[in-house]
Amino acid sequence: MAITPKALFDYATEFAANAEREGKSRIYPTFREVAKRFKVTHDDIEAACDDWDQSNGYMQPAVGVRSGAGVAAYQHRGDCLVEAYS
Repeated sequence: MAITPKALFDYATEFAANAEREGKSRIYPTFREVAKRFKVTHDDIEAACDDWDQSNGYMQPAVGVRSGAGVAAYQHRGDCLVEAYS
């Protein structure tokens, strides 16, 4: 079962809104959390991000972090985030 880009965008933006309201430091869902919620693979998540129409808002995988002058990539694919916002 694949996930639709719209379903992923709706889930990721709602997840982010809830996290912001609760004052959490990480506001986007991980691939692992999305895979568990929708019972899909990491490939399905990437495909949904690739198929998303960017004119409807931004949605892409975040594969690392940037802090000041430093950058780091996530070691595990499941730790990547689904960054989505309108």
